[in-house]
Amino acid sequence: MPGRRASARTPVTSSVASSRVSLFAATSSELLTLLYRHIQTDYGLPALAEPWTRLALPTSLRPAADWFFRGDIALGMNVIPLAYERGWRNAGDLAAGIGSVAPDDLARTMLRPPDTTVAGRRRRDHEVTAALAAPASEGPRTSLLAQTHAERFDTSAVKALLDDPDDAAQAFARLVGEYAQAISAHEDELRGPLLAAVPQAETLLAELPLGQAVRRLFPQWQFHDLAKFDRVVLIPSHAIAPFLSARFTANHQALIVYPVGTAGHPPVTELATALRAIAHPLRLEILRLATAAPVTGQELAGMLAVTEATVHHHTSLLRAAELLASSRDAHRVYHKAVPAALDALFRDTLDAIRLPQKEPAISTYPDGGERC
Repeated sequence: MPGRRASARTPVTSSVASSRVSLFAATSSELLTLLYRHIQTDYGLPALAEPWTRLALPTSLRPAADWFFRGDIALGMNVIPLAYERGWRNAGDLAAGIGSVAPDDLARTMLRPPDTTVAGRRRRDHEVTAALAAPASEGPRTSLLAQTHAERFDTSAVKALLDDPDDAAQAFARLVGEYAQAISAHEDELRGPLLAAVPQAETLLAELPLGQAVRRLFPQWQFHDLAKFDRVVLIPSHAIAPFLSARFTANHQALIVYPVGTAGHPPVTELATALRAIAHPLRLEILRLATAAPVTGQELAGMLAVTEATVHHHTSLLRAAELLASSRDAHRVYHKAVPAALDALFRDTLDAIRLPQKEPAISTYPDGGERC
């Protein structure tokens, strides 16, 4: 492994709102995302602007970087979950850690579909192991190449990895080590935007349900199934393009790389959907009754003089809008309104329809006086 290790400072790693959510602001993952961004500019992504041009990719490293970071699913980006799991916090940790991973293990890591189940991850690891042991023309190898092609991996990059995993591991370790050394003088500058993103994320996660908070962090958010994961790890990134995000799954965890600086109000279509969820007399009554204390569906049916099936229909709509939270206690399901989510909905609605304030016009009259 080449070079001087970068700063040994640790990233901000904090649990927010619940034990299910944490933030991982680390320059190890940002280095990999930088390499991805540098290569993807050759395929249509906008180039990084100042001051990030100081983190340019040396020409000598470009061929190796192109191998590992081209394609819709880039082999090198799949190392981000490994960096998180192994605790490689900064660029130097990443460079040293990559050099200690067995070539076949690194190949399995790189060839995992980013967004998969635990069972899918095990199945892929088995397929990669079989492909590495098989001659190039035999079934396990050709089957894996076909699968990864369908998953939008770059086929030539995958084939080169399977043909010689030892050479691939050495090339990737050399790439990461030399790039870590090249940007080591700027690692504090690289870390700055990541640390600055943490307080804003912590505030949103403390105030809002997880789904609403992450959509506020990244309004283009497309993920609607975060509840199925035991843990969600948010990884802020300046290097990833403003309109992109990357999600990985590992051991019942969702790791999500999201762009900093894009936080804002939800789009009006999302507001309209949430407003439709409360646009019914029964649902407004349910929210009112469930604000003071948790209440069961049976209790709501009695108070509202409707069937439990009707209550279930309306509470399902409110839960889908994240305005109502439900929890099970023995054989009963309790419903509780989420006041912070309701406050945010009304605040965002007012912001969306409020006209911008104009400065009063100033007229100068012949007498020299000014009138508004």
